[in-house]
Amino acid sequence: TLTILDLSWNQIEDISAQYLADVLRNNQTLLVLDLEGNRIKDNGLQYLYNALIDNKTLIKLELQGNDGSYCTTVSAAVQIRNDKTITKMDLRRKNIDDNDIKFVSEALHNNETITDLNLSQNKIGNTGAQHLRDALQNNKTLKILTLSHNEISDIGVQHLANVLQNNTALITLNLKSNQIGDIGAQYLADVLRDNKALITLNLESNQIGDVGAQQLAFALKNNGVSNFFYFSIFEVNCSICSDTSQYGRCSQNSACGCFHMIGAQNDGIYVDFLWKSCSNLDLCDSSTNTCDKVDHICVHHPRCNSHSVCYSLSMIDPRICPPITKVNEAKTTLKKMYE
Repeated sequence: TLTILDLSWNQIEDISAQYLADVLRNNQTLLVLDLEGNRIKDNGLQYLYNALIDNKTLIKLELQGNDGSYCTTVSAAVQIRNDKTITKMDLRRKNIDDNDIKFVSEALHNNETITDLNLSQNKIGNTGAQHLRDALQNNKTLKILTLSHNEISDIGVQHLANVLQNNTALITLNLKSNQIGDIGAQYLADVLRDNKALITLNLESNQIGDVGAQQLAFALKNNGVSNFFYFSIFEVNCSICSDTSQYGRCSQNSACGCFHMIGAQNDGIYVDFLWKSCSNLDLCDSSTNTCDKVDHICVHHPRCNSHSVCYSLSMIDPRICPPITKVNEAKTTLKKMYE
């Protein structure tokens, strides 16, 4: 019985791909079909995709080196649909756009094995996010979805927020370096008030301002999200916290509070919902109150009891906690405290 067919590096075009598609529709024995390096364009790829929707046997379809733009996603769709052993799909840097992602999304509808899907560094926009919404609305398996470095804006985030309303499997959502603004943050905040499944949400390097950050702060304050990467801490070069109790309010943003940074001359402003969980932070050297890692500062973390922990300077951003009163210019790096 034929299980592997290698037709790579021939001159197969769309019409021949259509003939192959007709045969594959009812074939129940072929496991691998290699069509690498031929001349199949988008029409031929569509023929193959349509035929293989009903095929439950083929687990690997090689299409790289053809002329069509759907090669990567049609191959991935076949593997997602039929390969019951695969749990992780890495589609980083594959030039996937909104048209391409529909093939992957349709395959995910009934998938029960993929737990980790990486779609970072592609060209997925709002329509692509809608395709993913349709696929993941009732998905019970996917736990990690990475969409960093794409082209998703507020409308696309609304689609993804709809996923979080019903999906209880997803625990990590990475939306770093997209085009999400305050409106998108509001969509996420609305669903995160009730979503208890998500553990990690990455919104670093988007376009979220004070309004969006405040909405997220309110939503996450009573939510179980323990790793929320957006902004972190910054120091105000004055004594704004000198008369305020530890973790007392010092900002227009009610989610912010004062805390003492070990070794600093001034108190700083702290944002409780923006910290990593204590289990993800290294302890300071108890004898010197310093950190072994470069560009880390030793701080009192209100969730870590009496233990001082090391926090990365890379998370510093002054936009999150506008002070209640006018102060001198905020420092954007804590390094200056030691100069």
